Amino acid sequence: MIKFHHIEPRILCSDLHRSVAFYESLSFKLRDGSPKPEQKGAFMTAGFVWSGQSLVESGIVILLKQGDGAIAPQEFRIFTSDVEAFYAQQNLSGQPFASKITYWPHDYVSFDVIDPDGHKITFA
Repeated sequence: MIKFHHIEPRILCSDLHRSVAFYESLSFKLRDGSPKPEQKGAFMTAGFVWSGQSLVESGIVILLKQGDGAIAPQEFRIFTSDVEAFYAQQNLSGQPFASKITYWPHDYVSFDVIDPDGHKITFA
């Protein structure tokens, strides 16, 4: 049986460096150094755990890509092991780009952030 490991969304942005700073504030880290102007993009990762050269736990990868023209906002979800702890750790309470935590039926807990280009990211 084939297993799927992760998805790597491409997120268009109007200002690559501003978007990198925003996603860094949400615990994403640049992969392979800083954004490369000739590529107009940056790979960012979160949640990967390494022990030396061995991958202990897989995380997620996003590709920020400099857009040419109007950006159509997208929506996507990122699932965490403890969304309430992540919200507190990131000190998001009162931030204008972040919603309050919402408690849904069936123990579903989430909050939304809106990035500088209007993309809605739901953390759950």
